[in-house]
Amino acid sequence: MKRMGSQERRTAVLRLLSRMGVVLMAAGGKFPPGPEAVQNFRASQDKSLSAERRSTATKAAFFGPQSNPTPDDIMLDGISTDTIKMQIGANDPKLFPLESWWPG
Repeated sequence: MKRMGSQERRTAVLRLLSRMGVVLMAAGGKFPPGPEAVQNFRASQDKSLSAERRSTATKAAFFGPQSNPTPDDIMLDGISTDTIKMQIGANDPKLFPLESWWPG
């Protein structure tokens, strides 16, 4: 069996890493979002609403008041229906009580 030198090992690791992905998940805050935040979040992903209404809701839900996001930042149609369902479900305290995100 041939021993690998440091360059070969680095190359092997880099090749492995280039095939891996990273998923970052953030637990919710210690306090549940307010009703207006939840309403804007849901409206931002409700495809039955007009693009203008969804854009306004998205700005309110995801961007600060001084932000000027571009249409690419807002991504009205860039999220799959399954992802939307999971995001809405993750914010439902009946399905995921705050204690399930934070142990204490």
